[in-house]
Amino acid sequence: INSLSTIPSLPTAAVEAVRLLNNPEVSISKLTKTIEYDPALTSNILRMANSSYFGAPRQISSLKQAIVRLGTSNVFRLVVASAISPMVSKSVKGYDLPAGELWNHSIAVAICADYLGKALKIDFPGYIFTAGLLHDIGKVVLGNFSNINTEEILKIAMSRNASFDEAEMLVLGIDHAEIGALLLESWNLPKTISEIVRWHHYPEYYKGDQIAIALVHVANNLILKVGMGVGKEGLKYRISDKMLSVLNLTKDITEKVLIDTMDDLKELTSKVASDEDGGI
Repeated sequence: INSLSTIPSLPTAAVEAVRLLNNPEVSISKLTKTIEYDPALTSNILRMANSSYFGAPRQISSLKQAIVRLGTSNVFRLVVASAISPMVSKSVKGYDLPAGELWNHSIAVAICADYLGKALKIDFPGYIFTAGLLHDIGKVVLGNFSNINTEEILKIAMSRNASFDEAEMLVLGIDHAEIGALLLESWNLPKTISEIVRWHHYPEYYKGDQIAIALVHVANNLILKVGMGVGKEGLKYRISDKMLSVLNLTKDITEKVLIDTMDDLKELTSKVASDEDGGI
């Protein structure tokens, strides 16, 4: 927990943009001016806004145009995605994840959770994409900013037939989900998002919207099962039968969602390219 203080905060422009976006009556002009103070953030938002995933009918050339056309909900997604990309794109040593792997996994879970909700034709909150994007941010804390011994965690997971997050808790007294939620709270992100991050491996304990936690929990497990974001811990995670029943998933829907996710993933991740040093 002490290592949280050593982690860089979100860029100033992103912090202010998130604050403004939490106000439903936000001024578009003020939001545009805030984001424009950060050229890298502006550039990334424009590139991502022009991806097929966000459905722009034609190229968007100005930031204000992007905000008006996409709406504040999508702009919130883009601000957070662009702001965390330098951190999440780096290799995560403690979890043996090469550069770009956690970023690809995080984006894939966000897209998959979104597509699951749409494919199932259910009402789900607009923050699902962002919660999916941030669900594993705690791995950056434990893997790069804390001296954790993942070999010991893996040994306990194997010997006790425990999930990796259960073994983390046994060894460290905390798991990557909880430390991730604490980080997001320190960034003043909405509690609805940090709480889903906190309970994405233990969705039965989540007291909020069951559809919301089910979408992120199931999407995370689906993306892990296709081999994206699997580090030292392998597939030592458990999918909740209760969450599967909440969504009433079918094999056909699952296959279609995964196909759609992979189709959009490559384009969307290429819109925000970060190198190993965190440059955008």
